[in-house]
Amino acid sequence: MREQLGRRPVDFAFIDGSQLFEAALRDFMHLEQCSKPDSVIAIHNCIPLDRLTSSRTRTTEYWSGDVWKLIPCLRKYRPDLSVITIATKPTGLGLVTGLRADNTILNDCYDQIVAEFLPLDFDDLAGHEQEWLHIVDNDVEIIRDWVKTHRLRAAS
Repeated sequence: MREQLGRRPVDFAFIDGSQLFEAALRDFMHLEQCSKPDSVIAIHNCIPLDRLTSSRTRTTEYWSGDVWKLIPCLRKYRPDLSVITIATKPTGLGLVTGLRADNTILNDCYDQIVAEFLPLDFDDLAGHEQEWLHIVDNDVEIIRDWVKTHRLRAAS
């Protein structure tokens, strides 16, 4: 992937795609390999609306899938990362910085992580939203301060 980027590191990346946890996890792992510590990765669909739209199978016109599982996964397996979820409508936006291109924990534990997080569903999140997703208000000042503080911390 680095060759496709002209061997330059990624400053900012946006994960949005198949809406499945394991695909978003693989996207994150690949992007992190091309990142520097103060890069930022944004992840779409990190606050599920309801059981139906956050299921692994699309049965509704609007569908966010189970991408939300990536946030608690990163918070558990990569506590060194700075991770928040912005309460944007309709399904939130995760932000991650403090990346380490040489960190292989997610890759090394991929099968274990998928086995652990795949069975989780909307009901498992109930009552744990703040703890698992670290949700912040959709306020430009809060977000700007978080990005500035955490990017500076990651770069040092």
